[in-house]
Amino acid sequence: MTFWRLWRRRPPPNEPSERTPEPATPSGRRWDARFSTRLLPRIERLLAEAEREFGPDHPDTVIFRSNLARAYAGAGDLDRAIPLFERILADRERLLGPDHPDTLAARNDLAEAYRAAGDLDRAIPLLERTLADTERVLGDDHRITETARSRLSAAKDAARKGGSQDD
Repeated sequence: MTFWRLWRRRPPPNEPSERTPEPATPSGRRWDARFSTRLLPRIERLLAEAEREFGPDHPDTVIFRSNLARAYAGAGDLDRAIPLFERILADRERLLGPDHPDTLAARNDLAEAYRAAGDLDRAIPLLERTLADTERVLGDDHRITETARSRLSAAKDAARKGGSQDD
């Protein structure tokens, strides 16, 4: 069974049936808090099913874990999102290597979660490393590189202003 087969299973009557929109950034720009909050129980259940059926290292399980981290972030629950983003990055580095595009995207998401939480001391160095690696591996015009560049700029702006900044 694949990620999409698990996702398309009919949810229990008490869970929403909406499909996941385009993935969100940790600051929740594309995945609003109401939608994230409504879907959290379903994504949590699906992650547990994926871990049972596929194992913790299966790519589909990591996708569900990433969706859950994004949903927590979109709902404003960065205390739950950040540890998941940290685990996702560790999993991707171990399973795919440090230069894989999915690993670079995971590093980008973690750095953005740090920024959204106001932890600029961790966000900025991670974004600087991510930007350098994405430019080297993917090129200047790749979407992950552009995202890293804009997030680094936002983090540096927030640092200059003395705190976090939710764009």
